[in-house]
Amino acid sequence: MTRTTRLSGKNMARVNLSNADLQSVDFRDTTLQDAYLSGADLRGADLTGANLQGAHLDGANLAGSTVDGADLRGADLRDAGFDAVASAVGARLDGARGVPDPADHAAPSATPPESAAEPSDATP
Repeated sequence: MTRTTRLSGKNMARVNLSNADLQSVDFRDTTLQDAYLSGADLRGADLTGANLQGAHLDGANLAGSTVDGADLRGADLRDAGFDAVASAVGARLDGARGVPDPADHAAPSATPPESAAEPSDATP
C-alpha cells in the first residue's frame, strides 16, 4: 500500500527542500512562495492551488505532477520538465522562467476544424 504524505494547506514559504524526495506528496493549497525546490523529485506530487510564486524549481522533476490552479508567477522552472506535468489547468505562469512554449508541444490535429474546410468546387 502506497502512503501519501499530506502537507496540504501548510505555510512552507522560503523552506529549503532542494534535492528532496517529494514523490506523490500532497501540497494542495500549500504556500511554497520563494521555496527552494531545486533538484527535488516531485513526480506525481499534487500542487493543485499551491502558491509557488518565486519558487526555485530549477532542475526539479515535475513529471506526472498536477499544478492545476497553482500560482507559479516568477518561478524558476528551468530544466524542471514542466512539459511533462500531468495537468496544469488554470496555472498562473506570468514571468516564470523555463516554461516551454505550448506551440512547441502542440499535438497535430487528426482532422481539420470544420471552419477550415475548403468549399467544394463541384457544381450541383
